[in-house]
Amino acid sequence: MEDTTGSRAKLRHSKRHGQLVLDAGSQSVQLVYPRIGRFFQRKFEQPLKCVMGRKLLRVYSSNGKRNFTCRLLSEDDATKCSETLRSFGVEVIAVGELMLR
Repeated sequence: MEDTTGSRAKLRHSKRHGQLVLDAGSQSVQLVYPRIGRFFQRKFEQPLKCVMGRKLLRVYSSNGKRNFTCRLLSEDDATKCSETLRSFGVEVIAVGELMLR
């Protein structure tokens, strides 16, 4: 995970992988697939909760009706994501990988 500005943390991405952006300023979580452009994009302002496995992450919108799941590159990224989300005040729930499928 790269920390570019201190308030934004994002995962490395390629043409195959999406980019997860955690913005501390607006307390938002965004997932974008750069190859497709902005066609596939999910952004939740002040998410309600996050359910996290070892390398999977599911984020729920503030009303709890929408969610997205993404696969993280490493367990280190999962740790950093959970710390950042907790700093937003988001409830982070750790579960086994099978519960997220």
